[in-house]
Parts: sequence; C-alpha cells; structure tokens
Amino acid sequence: MYGDDSVFEEAIIAEYALVINGHSLAHALEPQLEVLFLDLACLCKSVICCRVTPMQKAQVVELVKRHKRAVTPVVGDGANDVSMIKTSHIGVGISGQEGMQAVLASDFSFAQFRYLQRLLLWFITLFNIVYTSLPVLAMGLFDQDVNDQNSLRHPGLYKSGQSHLLFNKRQFFLCTLHGISTSFLLFFVPYGAFSVMVKEDGSQLSDQQTLAVTIATSLVIVVSVQIGLDTHYWTGVNHLFVWGSLTMYFAVLFAMHSDGLFGIFPNTFSCVGASRNCLSETSVWLVILLTTAVCIVPDLFIRSIRVNLFPTQTDKLRRLQQSRKKQRPQEQNLRRVRRTSSRRSAYAFSHQQGFGELITSGKNMRANRISSTCPHERTAPSSNFIDNVIKRTNVVSCVSFGSPNKHQSDTE
Repeated sequence: MYGDDSVFEEAIIAEYALVINGHSLAHALEPQLEVLFLDLACLCKSVICCRVTPMQKAQVVELVKRHKRAVTPVVGDGANDVSMIKTSHIGVGISGQEGMQAVLASDFSFAQFRYLQRLLLWFITLFNIVYTSLPVLAMGLFDQDVNDQNSLRHPGLYKSGQSHLLFNKRQFFLCTLHGISTSFLLFFVPYGAFSVMVKEDGSQLSDQQTLAVTIATSLVIVVSVQIGLDTHYWTGVNHLFVWGSLTMYFAVLFAMHSDGLFGIFPNTFSCVGASRNCLSETSVWLVILLTTAVCIVPDLFIRSIRVNLFPTQTDKLRRLQQSRKKQRPQEQNLRRVRRTSSRRSAYAFSHQQGFGELITSGKNMRANRISSTCPHERTAPSSNFIDNVIKRTNVVSCVSFGSPNKHQSDTE
C-alpha cells in the first residue's frame, strides 16, 4: 500500500511502545548497535526498560545525551537511581520508603510523583532577574510621586493609600488584564508579521529562533519603556538599571548564540548565530518597533485621558512641582546678576582711626579704570585720597597726644 516507505509511513501514523529487559539491553547498548537502538526507540511513543541495573540506566541516559543533544530530566526514588540521576542534566528525586539517597543526589526533590507536573512548568527566568527586575527594584526604592516638602504640606495625599485606592481588587484585575493583553500582543504581532515576510534573498524568515529572539527583544524593550513611564523621580541608579538591563540583555543574547560558547558547551548553546542573523535584518527591527508601539500606545492614550480629564491630587501637585522647577532657573539667574553688580570693599576693624571715614564713605580703594595709558595717571586719584586720610590721621594723633599735657597744666 505504501510502497518502499511502508515501514516509515506506518511508524508515523501508528503508535508503538518498546519494552526491553536488562539482558536484551546489554546487547543493544553495544557500540555497533547503540545508534540503531536509539533510532528505533525514537520512533516509539514510549520506551520501557525493565529489570535493568543502575549502570544500564545511566548508559541509556548518556546515550540520549550524546547522540540527541537533548536536555535529559530523570526522576528516581531509590538508591538504584542515583547513578542515573547524576548522569542526567536535571535530576529529580522523590522521597519515599526506599530512603533519601535519590533526594540527596538530585537537583529537585518532592514527596509525591504528582508534583512533577508543577515542576515542569518552570522556565528559564533570567529575563525576570537581570533584564526586568532591576529597573522595578530601582523604581520601588527611589521613585517619588511628589517630593517630601509637598508630602508634608498636603497631608491629604495619604488618604488614597489609607482608603486602599492604590491597590485593591479592581487595580489587581486591571494589572492582570494589562499583562495578559500585552503577552498576547507580544506573541501574535510578530507571529502574524513573520507569516508573510521573507528575507531579501527570498528565503523564509519565520523560523523558530527568529521568532523567539524577536519576541524576547520586544518583551525587554516594552518592559523597560513601561518602567520609564511609571517612574516619576529619576536618579542615577534608575538610569543605570534601565539602560544597563537593556545592554545586559543584548550582551547575553549574542553570547548565548556565539561560536565560543558552542565550542565549549555544544549541547546547551546549539543555536549558533541565531541572534546575529535575526537582528541583522531590517524587517525584524520593524517588527520589534511595531510590537513595541502596539503595546505602549494604548497605555499612553489611557494615561493622557486619566491625567488630563480625571486628575488626582497627586497629579495636580506633580504638575505644580514641574512648573516651579521651570521658574527656578530664571530666579537663580537674577540673583547671580545682583550679586555681581556690587563692588564694595570690606575691611577689618583693626585699622587705624582714620580708615573709619573710608569705610563709611563707601568708596573703593581700587584704582579707577581710566582710559589713560600712563600708570601713574591711573593711580593718582586713589593715592591722593589715601594721602588725605593719612594726614587726617596724623592730625588726630597730634591732638590726642597734646590733650593730656593741657589737662596737666590746668590741674597745676
């Protein structure tokens, strides 16, 4: 019915299971037969190896790791599963009646097998730690809706928090709805765009790695822009975390798809050049820009309507605070001009008596700027004035020295 490819066609349309015991597995794991055994096992929906030794379990796991380059999770509940758990990439131990040997040798452990379903829902969360969590942390630590002075002047700002208006079931539902809608847009906008796009040479652009890189890049950019819109008080730490997270993302992205890491860890970093080939296409950046705009523009529209038509007391104070910041530079410039216009000199009070008149007169001891080029002409007015002061000082001194003698003659 199927011709020469009848076995292949039957393997695709039917479901097979392979059951093999330890004695037969020992022959199947021989060097000349192990690849054939692996190919046969991959055609089956399930493979059961029964009555096998701990070493044979580890050999089966190593066979899949070496030839298929796949991530191998292994579940075990006894001491005979320890070697298999240590050979795999991800070891899962179940604590039970056979002791704790499997739990101690595993990466993850739980009490019952049914908890394995929740364990399989865990994904790589590097973007939540490095790419997006640090800007959120900086926002939570340093952000201020209004400054501390306005907070003290307007105690009514605290009523919204006391009345649970900032965080309640309605706000939680809206945030959840916003996150779900953003996730749908992040996936379906690139998916729909790549379904009708091709490269410049006419080849297909919608491969799995291109779609994954585009969605991840759009996600990090959208989250960073959203954090920037929610931040009202920018500090150096905020700028460092926001722009640093974007820089860190692209650095890690290109490093994961580099030739160097593939040479060191070929099983883990197998997608060589995926990010370089993807981000070198202009159409990919247009898709990223379109996805970012579709996710951010509705939020900007809702924010503008809420702030302009339904402003809260915090929005009003924030707008007043921004208008005052614009007026402060003009006032500071006026103050600087007034300070530079004064040219009065200051003197200490330890001078002779004649300098008191000079201080109270408000005249300047510096040489007046005269257009004359002769040096002695420029200093003449100042020197004459000082000479007059010195003469008056001498006269006052003579009078002070003569007054005691006069008083003594009167007493005689």
